[in-house]
Amino acid sequence: MNKAKLLGAKPMVNPPPQITTVPTDTWIAADWEDFLTFANDPTLVNGRFYYNQGYMGIEMS
Repeated sequence: MNKAKLLGAKPMVNPPPQITTVPTDTWIAADWEDFLTFANDPTLVNGRFYYNQGYMGIEMS
């Protein structure tokens, strides 16, 4: 039997982040994966997204 199954371990998979509020008109620290999560969110199609040296900015129209 699988050792992880015996110990009741759960797979190490992170769920996608839940976007509840989006900080706009400011630069916030973010990695590239977080930036892509926001940029590819279909509920934010009116946004313009920028990424520069570890920071992302979002403008909503």
